Amino acid sequence: MTQRKIHILYVIDTLFIGGAEQHVATLCKHIDKEKFHVVVCTLFSRDPNLHEPLANEIRALGVRVEQLAMCRWRDRQAITQFLRLIDEEHIDIVHGHTIPANFWGCFMAKVFRRRKTLYTCHQPFFNEGLAMWLQQLALNTFLADCIISISEATTQFCQTSCYASSKKIIKIPNAVDTYRFRPEVSGTAVRAELGLPDNVPLIGNIGRYVPEKGYPFFIETAAKVLQQHPDARFLMVGHGPEHDKLKRLIEEFGLKDCIFTTGPRRDIPEILGAIDIFLFTSIWGEGFGISLIEAMAAGKPIIAANAGPTREIIEDGVTGLLPYPKTWVQETNYLDAGIMAEAVDSLLRNPSISKRLGQEARRQAVKRFSITTLIKSTENVYLKMMKR
Repeated sequence: MTQRKIHILYVIDTLFIGGAEQHVATLCKHIDKEKFHVVVCTLFSRDPNLHEPLANEIRALGVRVEQLAMCRWRDRQAITQFLRLIDEEHIDIVHGHTIPANFWGCFMAKVFRRRKTLYTCHQPFFNEGLAMWLQQLALNTFLADCIISISEATTQFCQTSCYASSKKIIKIPNAVDTYRFRPEVSGTAVRAELGLPDNVPLIGNIGRYVPEKGYPFFIETAAKVLQQHPDARFLMVGHGPEHDKLKRLIEEFGLKDCIFTTGPRRDIPEILGAIDIFLFTSIWGEGFGISLIEAMAAGKPIIAANAGPTREIIEDGVTGLLPYPKTWVQETNYLDAGIMAEAVDSLLRNPSISKRLGQEARRQAVKRFSITTLIKSTENVYLKMMKR
């Protein structure tokens, strides 16, 4: 007799490009379809007609994606649609992935349909406010049957900020597709798009244009590097509310001809293929840093702020450089651009060191952050939940 599949509903705010969103897409693509049936629901897609790139990618896998427009806690229409989706798809487990979708997805599933619930903690903070804290407290104490933590930073947040029991928490790091992201991927087309010959050094960063990503420090570091390497160029790839502000800052530094900025891209392997050094300036609120392991898998030397979960991913002097702060901190509001620039300068002047760091980064990415490990670990969580 064939065993019935376990039906999983992934709940997330939206499906614009971001770490949590990519994580859901990875689960949908690689989970064992013989054992699991997956469905995706976005709770806060204010305009369902607005293009959300990952929604289309997930649908292309044959996965049902429902985009709701929940606008307040008493949104009867959105709640009805969500509960109908649970019923129609015979959902067994609801798995949340972003704040506040974690809370609302688990709340509705647990209270109205008595389903099993869990969420993945992707970031070690939430927006300030008593209401948000109470939601997180309720989620950690009784709404979520299980919590998946992607790093020590998110584990500490769950336990210290919102009283999650250590018995509920399972650590499963993010993963990278080491075939899609590999050193052999060519960046020729991207360099041609930017008008850069192969011999021009290109230093890049990939991430949302938000304060916690520290892009002003990236720009300031670029200004200092250019004093020693005037032929170098810099690339910022992302999207977010700070885009225009950052472009103005680039102009204030007089670097509009030296720093390229783009919106969200889906050719990230080719972007990484084009750059020579990955400069990661995230300063707080980073849950893991998917772009870091993508750069590692691409065999790129990495320079990163020594803050948050970077030390869990990058081994200083082995798979990259963590020059500042000298002593690790959970978060910071400042990076010394001079010290970061010195690290960039050292790699530009020593190609052999740069190559060695990139090669070891690739090896560690394959060893530690494989999709196979992520999928098997997540599937085991689902199987154990269904046996309880």
